[in-house]
Amino acid sequence: MLLIPLPSFHRADISRILGQLRQPGVLFALLTALVVAGYTLWDKTAVAHINPFVYYYSYTAVSCLFYLVLLSRFPRPQIRAEWQTHRRAIIVVALLDVLTYVMVLYALNLSKATYAGTLRQLSLVVAIFLGWRFLKEPLPPPKLVGVALMICGAVLILLAR
Repeated sequence: MLLIPLPSFHRADISRILGQLRQPGVLFALLTALVVAGYTLWDKTAVAHINPFVYYYSYTAVSCLFYLVLLSRFPRPQIRAEWQTHRRAIIVVALLDVLTYVMVLYALNLSKATYAGTLRQLSLVVAIFLGWRFLKEPLPPPKLVGVALMICGAVLILLAR
């Protein structure tokens, strides 16, 4: 959902809004939305032809090759120190990543992409809550309105059967 605060349909107001859409933050947000939609459709198509578990591990094998090349640019002592310092967090994140992505793939396999994709994005709502609760991040009114809009949008998509 893209909310554009347009005060009127006068040419000056429309031009002002279009100018704001060219700001880097807005452009990156729109690009991110397109990429997320693209990989959700890709995943949905893939799991229609391949078992989600097999697809995930094939994807992981290719990703590992990419990350091995990337990690080869760092000194081994630096990688070893990172592992020794953050081993537990690295393992927990890796396990949660596997669990959540395989769950998403199975959801895409069992339901419509719009449902699975919408519910997948509700993770942002959870992240906002966790940031507020455990990291003491602020929760200003505009962010609350955004969360409410996301929840309402998800409910409307689920009710649209």
